[in-house]
Amino acid sequence: MPDPDPGLMREARELRLAADALEVCFGRSRRLAGSIAWQGPHAARTRDALDRTVMETRRLAVRLREAADERERRARTAG
Repeated sequence: MPDPDPGLMREARELRLAADALEVCFGRSRRLAGSIAWQGPHAARTRDALDRTVMETRRLAVRLREAADERERRARTAG
């Protein structure tokens, strides 16, 4: 089996690091959204906007991980 392409493997690692960072943001934002929830109806719009941002962050992390997986597959077959 040939050696994996080092450039693609580096890209995969960088994408995974970015996804990890987004996961940390996701967790912190979820906790923040939970703390806003008890503040009553005046905070509802802020919480809703934060919830949308949190879910988009999660989707981006998933997409980055998928891209990393694809780079890794390409690196293993290209090498």
